[in-house]
This record gives sequence, C-alpha cells and structure tokens, in this order.
Amino acid sequence: MDSFKKQIPVWLKRGLKAAAFLLIFAFLLNAASVILTPKVNKREDGSSEAIHFGYRGEPKDSLDIVMVGNSDLYNAIIPIELYQYFGIAGYAGGRPYESAMGAWRQSRDILRYHRKPKVLIFETDCLFQEASQKSWDWTNWKNIRESVQEHWKTLKKYSDNKLNDALGTKLGSLLPAVKYHSNWKKLTLQDFIDPFHRAYHYAGKGYILNIKCKPYKGGFDYMEPGRTQKAALSRQAKAALKKVMDACHKRGIQLLLADMPSSKSWSYEKHRAVASFAQENGVAFLDMNIEAQEGRFPFDWMTDTRDAGSHLNLSGAQKTTAYLGEYLKAHYDLPDRRQDPQYDSWKDDMIRFQELRAQKAVQEAKEEKARKAKAVQGPAASGSGFKKLPSN
Repeated sequence: MDSFKKQIPVWLKRGLKAAAFLLIFAFLLNAASVILTPKVNKREDGSSEAIHFGYRGEPKDSLDIVMVGNSDLYNAIIPIELYQYFGIAGYAGGRPYESAMGAWRQSRDILRYHRKPKVLIFETDCLFQEASQKSWDWTNWKNIRESVQEHWKTLKKYSDNKLNDALGTKLGSLLPAVKYHSNWKKLTLQDFIDPFHRAYHYAGKGYILNIKCKPYKGGFDYMEPGRTQKAALSRQAKAALKKVMDACHKRGIQLLLADMPSSKSWSYEKHRAVASFAQENGVAFLDMNIEAQEGRFPFDWMTDTRDAGSHLNLSGAQKTTAYLGEYLKAHYDLPDRRQDPQYDSWKDDMIRFQELRAQKAVQEAKEEKARKAKAVQGPAASGSGFKKLPSN
C-alpha cells in the first residue's frame, strides 16, 4: 500500500508532462498551419484557405455585401462580376465543410474588417452541416483509410498534392501544416509579420474558378417533395442564425438567407425547413434551386456543374451570379461603385480575373488532351486483355 501511494505522484507527474506536451504541440501545429498556409493569388497546389480570408485584404469598410457559407457559395457566386455588371462591391467568404456556427464566426470576423455592409448573405446549406457530420465520421474515415492504402506507393514519393489526394480535403483543411509542409521553402518575412493574411488580396473576391463540366442527368428531381427524409434545423443551427440576426440588427445590416443550386446537398425538405424559419423570423430567403427550377433564370444541370451536381462550374456560376445581381438591385439600395474612383482597383481585378480564366482554359485544354491521349494509349500500354495465340 505504501509503495502504491509513492507511485501516485509519479503517475501524476507523467500525466501532467504528457498533457503539457500535447498542449505545446497543438499550439505549435496551429501556429505552423497559419504561417505555412499559401498566400498566393491562385490555386497552384489546389489550396484555397487564404482565398477564403481575402476580405481582410480589401480596404476597410469597402464592401457593400458580404457572404458566408460553404463550398456551394464560393463555387456559385462570382463577386467580381457583380461589380462588373451591377457595380456591387462584395466578397464570397465561404469555406469548405462550413458549419452553421463556423459561418457565424466567419461573419463575425468579416464584420471586424467591414463593419457595416448593406447586406449579409448567409448561404443556408451549411445549416445542415452538423447533421451530416454524424454520418461523415465513420464513412469518410473508412474512405480515407482505403485511399491511403490505395495511394501507399504514391505516398512514398511524397508531395503536397498527393498527400492531399490520399487523405482527402477534409483532413487537409484540418491540418494545413501537414498539407503545406514544403511551403517552408517559400516563406518570407511577411508570412511572420502578417500570418493571418490581413494583407492578402484576391482578384476573384472569394470565387474559386472551375471550368470543368460533368453533367447531372436528373434535372431538378432532387427538389421533388418526399424524395428525402424530413429535414429540420438543429438547435445549433438556429442558435447560429440568431447570433447572425442579432449582429445584423445592431449594425443596421439587412440579412438575406440564400441557397445555391446543388443536387447533391439540397432538397425540397431542406427548403421547407429554412423557408419556415425565415417566415417566422421575418428574414428574406432566396432559394436558387427553386428559382432555377421554375425558370426564373436559365440553368441547365447538363452544362452548369463541374462534378455531377454537387457544385457549379463557371457557366453555372455566371448564371447564378447574374440572377443574384438582379435580385440585389431590385430589393436593396446598393450604390454603383463602377464610377467611384476609390474602387478603381476593382477594374484591375476584373482584368486579372479574365487572365485567370484564360489561363484556366488553357490548362484545362491541356489536361483534357492528356486524358484523351492516356485513354487511347492505356489499353496498348497495359495489354488489350487478349492472350496472344501461339503461332503454328
């Protein structure tokens, strides 16, 4: 018994040391993630974290509309075209896998830099992210495990892109320090002085450019009543919306709930859940799925999606952006910034965005050519599948 008592302090010391080590490790990993995250004006390695915080690089209090949400948002709205065609200065601050509370925190961060925009657009698919997280855990970790096994030989030739492909974008977004480990070679003094990208500027204003096309053949079948289980806003989702509503009310900002076209993540049942909340709380709600389904703007799932219905491509984003611009101009008193000399830099961003589009088109054409060449050469390189008959 005496020896057992003597051992307790030893266990306690070891436990405290282990806890201290984990805390220090977590702090250093988080600091490294902030510093190593790319701060470039393009997605050279598929990264997008810095782009989502690009509103920090805009002149303070210069945005008239701000937007928060998940990947549906930054694949569907092109803010620089809102400026080009409607004179609206805005930023799409969406992030992948964003939850309702995450969108609230993003809203709070945006309002530190742009204290009183005219309109805050809250993309509503993220309201159901908590519910989908429950199904994410086991299914996706199983997929990650299988992907790692499949890519094991590739991982031996270690690179950021291959690791990200093997582990998936979810884990990559959780551990940027691992995902972008090799960026230490590109670090500058600015990365340490301004690690949170406050000086970051992105011509696309949050939009992630993608011109690929992979059709969805079901049309708007996903919006038919009864195709999915009844959807309801969780307590956490409602709490996040209440926080956003309170912040908007205090600052005199008009709140617009909006959902972008997505056949994979949206449904009529989700529309009903959000529409009910909006009506009960006197908040405007614009569901682009309904608007497109009812023909209020031209949209075609055969040409306007990059991944068979989950996200929009450039064609779809241009159509959705044009309709949103018309809606905003019709329902809100927004200034036209195109003749405002304080926004002349946006004209430069328009030119830069056009250059990015041209570069992307060239890149996609090369990749498509390579894919076709590989498809033709594949059978010859690996064998046709027929055994060669012995000669007589």
